[in-house]
Amino acid sequence: MPTSLVVNAGSTSHKLALLELTGQERLPCLWQAQVDWGSQAGLLRWRWGEDPWQQDTLSLHHGRRDALADWLAPMLSTLAARFPVTAVGHRIVHGGERFQRSQWIGQGQLTALQALVPLAPLHNQPALDTVELLLKLCPDIPQAGVFDTAFHHAIPEAASTYGLPMAWRRQGIRRYGFHGINHSHVARIMAAATGNPALRLVSLHLGGGCSASAVRGLRCQDTSMGFTPPPWKGWSWAPAVAAWIPPSCCTSFATAGIRTVWSRCCSTRAVWRA
Repeated sequence: MPTSLVVNAGSTSHKLALLELTGQERLPCLWQAQVDWGSQAGLLRWRWGEDPWQQDTLSLHHGRRDALADWLAPMLSTLAARFPVTAVGHRIVHGGERFQRSQWIGQGQLTALQALVPLAPLHNQPALDTVELLLKLCPDIPQAGVFDTAFHHAIPEAASTYGLPMAWRRQGIRRYGFHGINHSHVARIMAAATGNPALRLVSLHLGGGCSASAVRGLRCQDTSMGFTPPPWKGWSWAPAVAAWIPPSCCTSFATAGIRTVWSRCCSTRAVWRA
């Protein structure tokens, strides 16, 4: 039976699970692990199937990346001996304009994704570091990226466009939305439970970050998050209107070399909230 190693690399933790690809909605979990990164060490927990959790610590003497590699390299050998890994799937928060659906990742895609790190540095960099590590440790296993922003690419242009000059929109300044993997999952589950694939619903993601999405017919129509993942939970609930411009746009404007008087952003075309 084929398996997939699913990896969720975040700013404060790494979560991994080896799933058996049975074709069912809920896949059997053969092995899972989580590393919670502290300032001095990483707290590691793992278990096989439904066995009791085991625990260890990972030294951060040489940094997080080396700590993860030193543990993961022998762990992958152990996994392969019991359940051969046939694919790896990585959750990647920001896919920008280019990555509008899940796709296989090689060195070419990795280079393109590195250019998106400034849009979500706390999320994308750990994910890409992990992709690079696993490409090195298991180069013969196909690896795919699954993007949080992909689900929201269906949002109508009126909802995804800020009240800014269209030239900026063409440079990628738009509402991308996040938590799309979970919002898509909620929509599919609700549609199956009600037997109504055209269901209209509001999906809520409540966790370390919070967001809401309006979904119709399994397609996102609007979402509360915008250009970049906000660093504070409260920003996730910013009004989902085209006139609202997130502060994260400032960095992108400067990076792109856009030199426009900021008072223009406070005109009737746009409302600035800081």
